[in-house]
Amino acid sequence: MKRNFCKASLTMLPYDMLMVILAKIGAFSSVDLWSCMVSCKTFLEVAKYPEVLRSLRLEDVFLPPYERVPNGMDLLKECAKSGNVHGTFLCGLFNFFYLKNVKEGLKQLATAAKEAHSEAMYLYGMISLIEGVFDEGSNYLTQLWRNQGIESVRQCQMNVRWVVLEMSVRQYREYDILLSLMEIGEECRHINLNEVCDECFIRKEIYRFMDYMN
Repeated sequence: MKRNFCKASLTMLPYDMLMVILAKIGAFSSVDLWSCMVSCKTFLEVAKYPEVLRSLRLEDVFLPPYERVPNGMDLLKECAKSGNVHGTFLCGLFNFFYLKNVKEGLKQLATAAKEAHSEAMYLYGMISLIEGVFDEGSNYLTQLWRNQGIESVRQCQMNVRWVVLEMSVRQYREYDILLSLMEIGEECRHINLNEVCDECFIRKEIYRFMDYMN
């Protein structure tokens, strides 16, 4: 009597197990996940699950300095909707600066900043300084500096340098006015640019930020 053996295949696994596998693949490499998606319809379907999109690594696909709204904006929206922190940050950035959907963009940047996303902490922090929530913005910037170091702050600044050019003359003027209102303690007047107290750190970051706006 002949026995019929069924060839083992990943597609035979329950969808919830496939979801876990694809989520781990996507968190490691979006390119590898794409290869899985084009290999069969089952993987393509499961890859659209929120659990997979939430962990999808987007950093290798959407690279700084974020000069324009990407063709993959629909993917970013789905990732953000699924709770992907980097996707939420990118949607906030593109909405606020390029699409001029300011309210939604600011909300998304705030959401990503709360999740300790470095670039979101920097950008939302800088925006907040002139949006009536100075203390909140100052806290995010100081946390980024204290917890991740000045090099992380500089890298965030470099990554968003083209985005800053989209800010208006009115916003530039608001930073200028803010600087004029900030007091400098006598003990802080002659110290090195990177060796500062919290208050002077914020003041000098505004100067750097405005340099990119010019």
